[in-house]
Amino acid sequence: MDEAIATKLLESIAAEQMFILCGAGLSMAPPSNLPSAISVARTCRERYRSETGSELDPSLGDDLELIARYFYVSDTFNGLFLAKLVPWCRFRNSPPNVGHEAVADFLACKAVVAVITTNFDMLCEEAADLLGEPDFRAIVDTPDISNPTEHGKLLKVHGCSLRSRSETIWCREQLDQPLIRERIHRFATWLAGQLSGRDLLVVGFWSDWAYLTELFAANLASVGPRSVYVVNPDSVKQLRQKAPRLWAWANGPSVQFHHVRESGEIFLDDLRRIWSARFISRLMDAASPTYESLFGPPPSAPPDLSGTYNSRTLYAMRRDLTGTPSTRPVRERSPLPSDHVAAAIHRRLLDRGGIFYAHRYLLGDRSFRIISGRGRLLSEIRASYQSEPPLLSDVDKVVCAGAAEDPSAPDIVRGGLAGSIVRPGSRAEWVTHASLVGAL
Repeated sequence: MDEAIATKLLESIAAEQMFILCGAGLSMAPPSNLPSAISVARTCRERYRSETGSELDPSLGDDLELIARYFYVSDTFNGLFLAKLVPWCRFRNSPPNVGHEAVADFLACKAVVAVITTNFDMLCEEAADLLGEPDFRAIVDTPDISNPTEHGKLLKVHGCSLRSRSETIWCREQLDQPLIRERIHRFATWLAGQLSGRDLLVVGFWSDWAYLTELFAANLASVGPRSVYVVNPDSVKQLRQKAPRLWAWANGPSVQFHHVRESGEIFLDDLRRIWSARFISRLMDAASPTYESLFGPPPSAPPDLSGTYNSRTLYAMRRDLTGTPSTRPVRERSPLPSDHVAAAIHRRLLDRGGIFYAHRYLLGDRSFRIISGRGRLLSEIRASYQSEPPLLSDVDKVVCAGAAEDPSAPDIVRGGLAGSIVRPGSRAEWVTHASLVGAL
């Protein structure tokens, strides 16, 4: 990612000004590999032949909107097209990709104001579930926006394959339905009030679902965002030809327009990686007085880990630095003083040549996991981590940095978990940071 673009996006996130708009292109990337509009159209043709024994009108070609319109005007849209021809399983039985993971992470910690998507699929929700979200629910109508949630808002403006299948939008004629027209109007009104003067990151939206881009442009014609970032591998000429009204809107006289020729999922993953690395660096920098109290003056500035670790490894480090088990998502979007002891020890291990991987540091022939204790009792912390899946490999010690010594007998909190038929045991010893500080 270009450094200047990264800086602008990080500034937008820090100022709580960032919106993300996702389209079909995000979910078509591997390993999700959701079908294109052409692919869905061809499947509908094959299923129509199987259901009726007849061929669908060849003049419709592989244009999904024309095919949907055919069934809509013939009043067989719900009973035949949606019920029997659309391959819904292909929208639900695919794994999320790194772009969906980035969206889920940004929503969990509210790094972005909201994410708007025209996709029907459940991949962002599934990515959130993998991060440990207890009950992630997307918004399919604006009255739900006011419902309090721990995570940020994911607005599915064209319906959901699970929650509102009968109201998903496939052709322009559906907008004549009063309920759908009113729902789209409510979304547009909300977005117009929210997006004005803010920044919009557009990912995977200039796709073969062209009528959706035109619909979006028509409803937001009067909205003036401060900046629009379009991430798409197509050329400027191709973007302008695919969606001329949306192109004109994004290049309005008061809009700072940026075009990044890159695939959306890679760009979002890069942004997550850079943002995570900056979060860690900020936390370590804020913990510098704690570092000096424990180890003396630091030998260098806090490390920039964005070129060392990938986004998933940095997320694992954010988990441990914030005392978050893998059964819950990381909520912190800004560093907290309660994590300074853990940050100081992480930084010390990195200064000493420690290698971080899969929630553990390797230093010489020893391995450690360093998690933030935040002043809690050691036994309480260990109990909160017992439902975690086992690590890929064991560690010698789990160090709860900033935890309080437990008044119980040592054998209650020390020693590993017992193995069972469903879960392997662990030989790790759970300790506070006192002994490790001396060794480092």
